[in-house]
Amino acid sequence: MSVVPPSPVLSPADLLALLRARGGAVFAARLTYLGRPKGEYLLTARGDLVRVGGPDGTTRDVDEDRYLTVFRGYAWADARPTGRLTDLGPLFGESA
Repeated sequence: MSVVPPSPVLSPADLLALLRARGGAVFAARLTYLGRPKGEYLLTARGDLVRVGGPDGTTRDVDEDRYLTVFRGYAWADARPTGRLTDLGPLFGESA
C-alpha cells in the first residue's frame, strides 16, 4: 500500500478523484471556505456514492452530483488516509 502525503488544498472534484482512486479508503480532510476552516470531515467513495461524515457526527451517502453541488465553492485541506477501509464484507463472502 502506498503512502499518500497530506495534500495542501484540493477542490471538491480533485478530492473526489482521490477518493475514487483509493476506493473504500476513508480519508480525513478539513473543509475550508475562503481559507477559513469549517470542520474536519471523513470521506470515502464506493460505487456511485460518496460517504461524508461531518464534524457534528452526521454521516450521509450522496451521489457524485450532489457532493459536487453541496461543496461547490469550498476547498479541502490536509486530506489524508485514516488507515480505515469500508465495505469489506464482499471480500469475505458477506453481503453488505
